[in-house]
Formats: sequence, C-alpha cells, structure tokens
Amino acid sequence: DQGDSSKVYQGGKVSREDVAELCVAALGCPEANAKTFEVRSKVPFGEVFQRDPEKPPPPRDFSKMFSNLDPSITGKCTSSE
Repeated sequence: DQGDSSKVYQGGKVSREDVAELCVAALGCPEANAKTFEVRSKVPFGEVFQRDPEKPPPPRDFSKMFSNLDPSITGKCTSSE
C-alpha cells in the first residue's frame, strides 16, 4: 500500500527482522528509488510474533514488489495550504 490515507489502520506488528530485510532490499533495488510504501502485518497486535524455524517463509521478490509501486505517490505535501 502507498501514501498516507485518512483510514486508520488497525494493524498488527512487523518483526524487526522483516523491517531490516525490507530496508536492506530497498537500498539495493533500483525499483525502490524515489518511492514510498507502507509496511503492514497480518499478525494482530496482541499476539506474539513467532516464526517457525522448521518452516521458513519463501524468499520474497522485493524487486517485483517495488516495481509495482506508483512513483507519483510520494507522500510529500503538494497542496499550497
């Protein structure tokens, strides 16, 4: 998802490991240049985040994910308020 919205997100929590992985991927991915995005979790805030070491998640294609972002959504204020 991109850009600030008037919707209040009643979301969960994102693990530090996932945030770190995403940040490192963005630094090395030209498709992420000059784009904004939101990070959200499906894990409810009240639940403990756990990753099963026996069943790690599949590798993520951050390049594809970043290339699908709209570069015109910057998060910068464009109105002359």
